[in-house]
Amino acid sequence: EEKISWDYGVPAEDLIAVGEPFTARGSRWDPGAEDITLTLTVTDVEICDSISGFPQENFEDYERLQKGLNEDGTLKPYKRFVGEIQEDFSVEEVAREEAMQKFVKVSIHAENPTDEAGELWVAEAQLKYLKQKENGDYAYSTTYTEPLNVDERLMADLGWPIYFDRTHGSNEYGKGFYRYEMQPKETLDYTLIYLVDEDRLDEVIIDAGGSYTTGFGTGYDPQTKEFVRNYIDLG
Repeated sequence: EEKISWDYGVPAEDLIAVGEPFTARGSRWDPGAEDITLTLTVTDVEICDSISGFPQENFEDYERLQKGLNEDGTLKPYKRFVGEIQEDFSVEEVAREEAMQKFVKVSIHAENPTDEAGELWVAEAQLKYLKQKENGDYAYSTTYTEPLNVDERLMADLGWPIYFDRTHGSNEYGKGFYRYEMQPKETLDYTLIYLVDEDRLDEVIIDAGGSYTTGFGTGYDPQTKEFVRNYIDLG
């Protein structure tokens, strides 16, 4: 099923455009309670060279990030491993090289239309990479990259955001950095920032949640023959 879902790829019609609302899962805070449904909309996407002026406390690990920054808030080049994903999902090394990165700032509007409080877990919005095919649909990119230096392995290495401007600012259980408790009928505007390799900006999308049907985290469910993930086209 993993292989079927990977080979199916992503039809262009299943990508969600910036400005198009979609539903997402929100967990109830009461133990054992059912999830609630939130409505999310990516309202804006901006490629930034610098994070100068952004509050340091809103970064998941600013101390580690700072090691890779110039004084003006721009990023230094870093060394990465580049691999090619094989048919059996193993990774074959292609190169070790220096690369540049950009900050991708994403603005999101969230609504809780229910009468129950629910947890918005923003780290569910993770990066994935697609390559457009001749017919206009998309295949999952077979390029895999990661930093060579362990000190540069931010959560960004997993495709997670590195910045959330409505964070509780704590990694204490129940008040984690990526969590926000939405009250009944509450609306919320928030900002996420991601790190993306400069030469991969044309491939990047946001996987903003839904149902996983395979361990690999692809979007097509071979059993129901439906696309079950919220993939946002960043344009």
